[in-house]
Amino acid sequence: MAHSTSSDAFSRFMAAVVMGLMLGGPLALLLIWLNFGALEAYVTAQFGVPGIASITLESKALAAIVTFLRLGLGVLGLYHLRRMFLEGAAGRPLSAASVSAFRRFSWAALAYAVAAPLERTLVILIFTMGNPQGQRMFAFGVDTSDAYVILLGLLVVAAAEVFHRAHPSPPDEDAG
Repeated sequence: MAHSTSSDAFSRFMAAVVMGLMLGGPLALLLIWLNFGALEAYVTAQFGVPGIASITLESKALAAIVTFLRLGLGVLGLYHLRRMFLEGAAGRPLSAASVSAFRRFSWAALAYAVAAPLERTLVILIFTMGNPQGQRMFAFGVDTSDAYVILLGLLVVAAAEVFHRAHPSPPDEDAG
């Protein structure tokens, strides 16, 4: 029974950590966009875009929306991960709700990973769309880190699907 108590405590701890990430991620991104001028050197180095200070407010707002959309996928995944940990904390680590939450987390995490190169591409396009003809940039790339995270996401989705198929559940559970 002591194992169950420590497992419940770990699940509660992890649920709290995930809640911190759910709140901290958007707050950190908001602070980045609100202090964009202070990050000019970083953005220039990261995206290779000279003259960041000349980017219009409209472009900055559009780029912020793109980054917040991707972050929304991450927060959605974290919400389901937290639900899974809360089920574990309640002593139901393999309940239908827990398995369903793990499955939804896995798909959101995979979508978040796939969206990373798309987000970078869109931000580069947005930042350079005001440049004169011939100085606009289109750069799409999937580096080894992206590929690794996407493959890891696929592995987590596969594990979640195995849990889902192995768990007896009512036929209409997936509707919600």
